[in-house]
Parts: sequence; structure tokens; C-alpha cells
Amino acid sequence: MNIYKIGSDYDNYRFLLPADNTGLTSTDGGSLIKDWKICDYFLFKDPRKKTDKRKTDFTASCYNSSVLMIENRHKDILMNLSRNSIEYLEINTPELNQSFYIANIVKSVNVIEHEAISHEDFMNSFRNGTMKFRLENIGDNEIFRDKKFSSFYYCTQKFIDAMNEANITGLKFTNAGIAF
Repeated sequence: MNIYKIGSDYDNYRFLLPADNTGLTSTDGGSLIKDWKICDYFLFKDPRKKTDKRKTDFTASCYNSSVLMIENRHKDILMNLSRNSIEYLEINTPELNQSFYIANIVKSVNVIEHEAISHEDFMNSFRNGTMKFRLENIGDNEIFRDKKFSSFYYCTQKFIDAMNEANITGLKFTNAGIAF
């Protein structure tokens, strides 16, 4: 089974960034809900371009591979595709009419095979999309984080199909490796 890394579709869509240092820029999958304070996220404006012609009608954004944001009306889709706990952290998006939440998967699973290979080989497999994942540890999860390398969201083809069926836009899926 192919496994994919989730990111933003930077070529076609603008994306949300925190307005200041109160916004979340990365997470390791630990719970954040207790101390969460709603903060502002704004559309990225490329300073090298006079006008940015990329679309702003996205329904999900993942500017940093560890921070996945989804429009309020699509939150349940993620919950249905993961048996792990997802906490939703509300954010303000003053430039957009939609309400967005950060989807924080708080239960990581030990899925990436890394013990039997050198650090250099592992990094090469990460860059080349040839990592090995433990299928038995993925279980029913269609979206998940790895316990040791928790700063990335990974998913299956079933997750991608569900995003496409629901017309969720703004994300890009790149091959991360194979589950065996």
C-alpha cells in the first residue's frame, strides 16, 4: 500500500500562515487544547510578486507539514478516517469567509521502519519517497503521525479519495513510501 505525505498545493492555492508568534508553526502531536488561545492566520502574500494569482478558495491548508488546517464543515471527514484522537483548534481567518481549525492528531503510532537502516539511508528514503511503513501498525488509520517522526502527517490512498470526493481543495499529496 502506498503512503503519502500531506502538504499544501502551493502551485495552485495560497495558504494560511500565523499572523505572529502566537500561531502554531509546528507540533509533535501532543495535546494543545488545554492551553490553546485562538489566534489569527492570514493568507501568504509572496513579496516577490506584484499580484498573486493563486486561488484563495481552498478548504484545507498545510503550509508546514505538521500543521493541517481544515474548514469547519469538513472536520468530521478527518475524524472518520482516523481512529486516533484529533483535537480541533479554532483559528481566526479575517481574510476568508470560512471558519478554519487546526486538526491536531494527538495519538501517534510507530509506523516508520527506521531501526535497521543508517541515518543517511533513512534521510535519502525520506527525500526520495521510498520510506518503509509498518502496515500492521497503521491499522484502520487513513491519516496518521509517526511516533518518532511526528512532525508530518501521512495518509493512504483512501484518505486522498475521501478528500477528492468531498471536494476538499488546497492540499497536495506526495509519495512517502510503501507500507508492508
